[in-house]
Amino acid sequence: MEVTVFSISSCRFCDKAKRLLKDRGVEFNEINLDDYPSRRKDMLELADALSVPQIFVGNKHLGGADDVEALDQAGKLDAILAGTSESQTAGPKQLDPRLAPPQGPPETRPEASPRQHETFECNGESRSLVELVRLIRDKLGVEFSGSNLVSTLAKEYELAKSEETTRVTSIATGLIEAGALAPHKKARDFVAAAASRENAAPQQQQQFRGDSNAKYCLLEALQPSALNNFRVWQDRVDDPLVVVIALKKQLSGILSRYRGKDGLVDYVGAAADSEFARFDEATCELQRLSIPDMAEKTRLAFVINLYNLLTLHAFTKVGVPKSNFDRTDFFDFVGYTVGGLFYSFNLLENGILRVNQKTPFHLQKAIPSGDPRQRAVLSTCNPALHACISCGASSCPPIKRFTAEAVEEEMRIAAQAFFELDENCSIDLATQTITLTKILSWYQADFGADAVQAVRTVRGWLRGKKAADADILLSKPEAMKVVYADYDWSTDARTAKTYVKQKSVLRILAHMTFGGRI
Repeated sequence: MEVTVFSISSCRFCDKAKRLLKDRGVEFNEINLDDYPSRRKDMLELADALSVPQIFVGNKHLGGADDVEALDQAGKLDAILAGTSESQTAGPKQLDPRLAPPQGPPETRPEASPRQHETFECNGESRSLVELVRLIRDKLGVEFSGSNLVSTLAKEYELAKSEETTRVTSIATGLIEAGALAPHKKARDFVAAAASRENAAPQQQQQFRGDSNAKYCLLEALQPSALNNFRVWQDRVDDPLVVVIALKKQLSGILSRYRGKDGLVDYVGAAADSEFARFDEATCELQRLSIPDMAEKTRLAFVINLYNLLTLHAFTKVGVPKSNFDRTDFFDFVGYTVGGLFYSFNLLENGILRVNQKTPFHLQKAIPSGDPRQRAVLSTCNPALHACISCGASSCPPIKRFTAEAVEEEMRIAAQAFFELDENCSIDLATQTITLTKILSWYQADFGADAVQAVRTVRGWLRGKKAADADILLSKPEAMKVVYADYDWSTDARTAKTYVKQKSVLRILAHMTFGGRI
């Protein structure tokens, strides 16, 4: 029997279902809706569902990941996969053409342009910039003296005493010119250079000193909460959506190798992977983009994609917040430097996407008056955004890909898929109760002036029986009860660092003294 799985990338439920099938030795055809978005119509017609995964054996629809797992636990899955279950023996043998494997290349967006990669030669050994920075970090940490760097690299490259200072000075100067190593006294200049789209790099005028009084640090030490600070970006710069989608694809490929059969991710293992260091360096391209200068639809799609990328990057690099206090700090202070300005989770969501409305449980708007980031604020707030951005919690929507040319339709489909799940919207006509995700309690203003208006907004995304039931409730709004489900803050992390509030003085200066400009 042919097995077909409709999926998207970076979906732990899709990965969980595929892992179960692989463990059974089952070969299956995968229709990835990120690669073949036109096939979503086939999935909807066959499964009457927009959420993924959707799994078929022959023409029989099994359902999603939880449905397949339930069949497995009930001891029924093997018979279905073998085609010997009672419900299959009398069914049609010819596979529905809508389940046919994709033909032709993926319906992909433009690929990232080729890059230049710096290499450092010494004593017959060649290392990339990323490899060399990782070596220094592993041996010395992120802050050290010039003399310590000389002795460490001299030992690593087995240099003679007579040549170690000259050879290491050459390497270190190259790292300074590449924007990965900074003199400690010039820290503020280096952060500004890393944030500058003009690529004015004062570090290129610096000469390395290999004595104990000269203090240096890796660039990432200067503003730990800005995740794209591996180096000052000095390479080519692609279209914004090409950049963010290519980065998402790169990180998804890394995390997929560390996702277990239960769908959980070993973020600690992923962080130690050499590929993650290369991804970390690649995110520095974001430094040279400008969100305010993007067209409205491009900005909308870019910021949604960027937020979702930031979630996975942050879980891997700085860890997962566990307490409400740390969670607030995480969303307020972790982010990316883009076009010389710092954008946290909070600012991306509440500043740009929600048209600079007040953040829940905060006293002021995300972007203060006079802040240059106000130019990035969208003209309108589309409430479907809450079905599109993921903070990594189990109650958040799955991560999808959004494009400038179809972003509004993609957001509508994401909202339909999100609210068709009972954990996000369920209706009990007997008690005239609709239970909604807690998101609508926190962000009710985005959905309507009151709870009834919010339900009317959600009704626009419902289909079938759930839509009909919502109409019945809305016909007598005065009798309708609106209840909000508890929010599940658990994540897909099997192992991860625990995020703790940053104590960097430079971070405080960056966010308070300089208005988020560095």
